[in-house]
Amino acid sequence: MIEEARARGLNAVVGGRFLHINGGANKGKGVKILKELYEQKFGKVRTIGIGDAPNDIPLLENVDYPVVVGDFDAPDMENVIRVPYSGPRGFSEGIVNVMGEV
Repeated sequence: MIEEARARGLNAVVGGRFLHINGGANKGKGVKILKELYEQKFGKVRTIGIGDAPNDIPLLENVDYPVVVGDFDAPDMENVIRVPYSGPRGFSEGIVNVMGEV
């Protein structure tokens, strides 16, 4: 299915539970747009992104504080925080770790 989607010019990326097929959108593009809008309104903002699957990589690459939760083997990134727990515990632990660095 991935090969067929890519042959048709679509993106195909694995998420936590699903295969996502789209025409080029990703979480990284979304967070860039959202950050720009917030900065136009409020000035400089700092962003946190929490991910647990390959479809989160673009998001993690475009935030100030990337947090990888669970056993997801994300590529090395600057300032990445890795939390061994998954689900709500991992997300909570990630935020606590980021807040300790701010």
